[in-house]
Amino acid sequence: MEKIRVLIYCIVLAACFPFFVCGQTSTDVKGIMKGSVSKEPFLFASVPFPDSISSVEMDSAIGLIKKVIANKDKNRIENNEYIQFDQYEKATVSITKLDSASQNQKVFDKFKFIFNYLDTSDVGNHQLLTISVRESLSNEYRRKTRNSRKSVITAIRHEGLDKKIRSDFTESLFVEAVKQVDITDNEINFLFRRFISPISSTRALSFYKYHIVDTVDYNNHPCVNLAFIPNNTQDMGFSGNLWISLDSTCSIRKVVLRTLHEINLNFVSQMTITQEFDSLPNGQMAKIKETSAIEFSLFKIYYGLYAKNERVYSHYLINEIAPVVFGLNDEITFTSDAESQPDSIWDVNRPFPLKKGEKTVWEISSQIEKVPYYRTWVQITDILVSNYTYTGRLKQASKFDIGPIWSTLSRNDVEGFRIRLGGRTTANLNDQLFFLGYGAYGTKDKKFVYSGTIVYSFYPKKYYENEYRKNNLGFVFKYDIHTPGQQYYFTDPDNIFLSFKRGQNDKMTYIRKFELQYEKEFTSGFYWKFWGKSWVEEAAGSLHFLKSKDGYTVDVEDYKAAELGVMLRFAMNEKFHQGRDTRLILRRDGPVFTLSQSFGMKGFLGDYSYYFVELSAQKRFWLSGYGHLNLIAKTGKLWGNVPFPLLILPNANQTYTIQPESYSMMNTLEFINDSYASIDLAYYMDGWLFNRIPFIRKYKLREVFSFKGLVGDLRNGNNPQINNNLFLFPENSYTMTNTPYMEVSVGIENIFKLLRVDYVRRLTYLSNAGIDKNGIRVTINLTF
Repeated sequence: MEKIRVLIYCIVLAACFPFFVCGQTSTDVKGIMKGSVSKEPFLFASVPFPDSISSVEMDSAIGLIKKVIANKDKNRIENNEYIQFDQYEKATVSITKLDSASQNQKVFDKFKFIFNYLDTSDVGNHQLLTISVRESLSNEYRRKTRNSRKSVITAIRHEGLDKKIRSDFTESLFVEAVKQVDITDNEINFLFRRFISPISSTRALSFYKYHIVDTVDYNNHPCVNLAFIPNNTQDMGFSGNLWISLDSTCSIRKVVLRTLHEINLNFVSQMTITQEFDSLPNGQMAKIKETSAIEFSLFKIYYGLYAKNERVYSHYLINEIAPVVFGLNDEITFTSDAESQPDSIWDVNRPFPLKKGEKTVWEISSQIEKVPYYRTWVQITDILVSNYTYTGRLKQASKFDIGPIWSTLSRNDVEGFRIRLGGRTTANLNDQLFFLGYGAYGTKDKKFVYSGTIVYSFYPKKYYENEYRKNNLGFVFKYDIHTPGQQYYFTDPDNIFLSFKRGQNDKMTYIRKFELQYEKEFTSGFYWKFWGKSWVEEAAGSLHFLKSKDGYTVDVEDYKAAELGVMLRFAMNEKFHQGRDTRLILRRDGPVFTLSQSFGMKGFLGDYSYYFVELSAQKRFWLSGYGHLNLIAKTGKLWGNVPFPLLILPNANQTYTIQPESYSMMNTLEFINDSYASIDLAYYMDGWLFNRIPFIRKYKLREVFSFKGLVGDLRNGNNPQINNNLFLFPENSYTMTNTPYMEVSVGIENIFKLLRVDYVRRLTYLSNAGIDKNGIRVTINLTF
């Protein structure tokens, strides 16, 4: 399954090298910093928050933070329509906690040379090995209207191991780990989670405790050092300090944000974000420096990854930008010579020198890459995380990849054991023309099935055809098994983990299909797809196409159909990982709307004429410290008289896994409609209840509740009991009454940081034959 591949991605990200060994993380963060400004403001070390605070101190601290919240919008530079500034950024990734004792471990025998390149870490006195350095110089543009952001990269350099082996998924995680945050937001979106801001207008006073530490002089400005900590240290909030000006503006001159050891956050041992501000001539505060430092570890692995990002901002201009800058198509644009700038550019513009390990990262990377053991490990890891094995010695040169590996062997009730072998060409063969396909054989039905796809991309690709942004023309020819009323949106239906199913699963068909499709997506989040297809569907297993004729039942071998269709989709601020076949959504905060229409063509290619339209909307609602709610609402209607395979068949999931947008306690072909409306609600509490229960809270479990409902109808023209020209419904298939189908579930996720287990209960249509009223479903659900 896709989520299992995500698990391996995270293991690779957190481990990075095969010689990591288990141990206990040594640094324990339980408090927040006290006192004057540190020369290294991003250090993790701190002192405890006071156990008791007098009512006078508490009232003074609360009064001060109320003034900060009241003035924060007035002080924000982002309130101007246009902002322009220059930015220098340096991001590094290192392996942490290497020491002299590590050299004696057997797993380091082939890598002794790395200990010549160690640096002293900002995290205590630990040693670290820098394995990646990225630097960039850019002109940044912001517009308040539409919240537009444009970056023009004028110089960029990248050295390190990840330059060659990085994947789209690890790249998404890296970008998230070094992203900028805005302290003035009520909720800070970071690591795909929502943290309550210490100056939130809605939740700060009820979420945090505050304490005035002392008054300090910061850059010749008298300030109050205000410490804060969440009331419940496991909730999604920060501990840290605010340096607040002692004047009428109550502006923030500096902020330090940290995560506590107890927080319900996975794979992050420690995290600190430091921001420094200065006033502009108009009195507003502008960020002049930002540093973030995160230490990642996996299941208390001793060696982890340390990601550090430093940004310096300068040359601010307010409302002096030509709006033409925002006409650029992409949010990030590179100048033609950005990657070929001489060293002198960096010597002049770099605000602080590189450390020893950062200067020689290219040297250490090249030596590691020459070790055969490392190259073998990289190849095995790539096979596991991508689900494909490349041909040739190096992935960078592979012209054909074999896979998906986890779909090589599977099982179903009609084919028996299914053996499948397939693959796809890569951009190394042709960066615009791609060929994909597979062949499979069933040991029970003794049939050979196949699928082939030809894709032409109007945009050159780096490796495979589905890379963002799509502008693809494709042709598909296919002859394969199919289960009506069963869709897998985020995984391959041949995945071996889907072979284990409840109940009877032999109502299947063979489909011979030809399809021509064109799809294109835009940076705005808009996507469209057009298709024309024709197919012949033949009943298989216990499924039969039966008609009533002159008092007799006639078995029809197959039917044929053809259609033209269009789908329009708009997803605002969506973040995803694009796999070769599916997309895994990493962030979906904005609404997503989808409209699809299809037209059945009766004539030479098809036997039926129909019109089908479907509309869906989905949105994630963040509940400000109480988790989030996912809502998916759909409705659809079909006009025309067609046999049941062409009607609306609800997506039934008869596996023991949790599959999105499906009904876990419904059987395939149990309900048949020609119009429907559905709602899917899932509430993720993110541990809000478990965090408050003694003993249980230490396991950092999280609660999930869901409800799914469906109403449907069937016109007389599509009812075979009334219209004898249609196929009879299969056994144990029903039309819906005025009662909706409903099921609910209660689940626990984050079990061992990776498992989710749900108890699912069906609420209606309990007298239908062959159903299960309740059950346990599981999935791998790996998040921060």
